Amino acid sequence: MKIGFIGLGNMGGPMAANLVKAGHAVAGFDLAAPMPEGVAPAASATEAAQGADVVITMLPNGAILRAVADQVIPAMAAGAVFCD
Repeated sequence: MKIGFIGLGNMGGPMAANLVKAGHAVAGFDLAAPMPEGVAPAASATEAAQGADVVITMLPNGAILRAVADQVIPAMAAGAVFCD
């Protein structure tokens, strides 16, 4: 499964790494956090979402979540799942 993961901080980073260990292709984006091993870096949240079967966000608050959702949902493939 192809997964876009946005928000790779204290919670999201380990979650994305576990998805990689489980055999999924994970593209990740974060403004500041380091990229977990095995996660392909995306240049933007929108890029991480493009072509993904599932887009997962692990963001610090609702305002940031809404702003990111406004960017990525239009870029997602038909039938893809958005999960926060």
